[in-house]
Amino acid sequence: MKALMKWESGAGHVALRETERPVPGPDEVLIRVAAAGICGTDIKIWHGTTWSNPPVILGHEYSGVVVGLGRNVTGLQPGDRVVSETAQVVCGKCAYCRSGRELMCDRRLSIGYGVNGIHRCAAGHCPQDTGQPGL
Repeated sequence: MKALMKWESGAGHVALRETERPVPGPDEVLIRVAAAGICGTDIKIWHGTTWSNPPVILGHEYSGVVVGLGRNVTGLQPGDRVVSETAQVVCGKCAYCRSGRELMCDRRLSIGYGVNGIHRCAAGHCPQDTGQPGL
């Protein structure tokens, strides 16, 4: 499948690249993206004016439908509609994490720039030359 990837630091260095289809880990959910946004952070990453962790698949604002569950996931089922929470990795120990404000965690890695995001497209569902992604 193809993904919109920032493959190197600095201005530019963003293109559709081949990548593996995501498979949910034991505590993860696979989501078919129905709608995705391009936000100011994505533009800043493209221009090289904000931090990212290349190579990384862009995209962190989305809604979609659950299509796969890791073995430890409870409370969700295939077909559930969901929206994004961008914090993928947090410490779980700092005052922010303990108070439910994980987005302020100093160790936070968010989808779309700290870890791989959602701008991916499967064969037959990815516009050839437009760079418009979707899963």
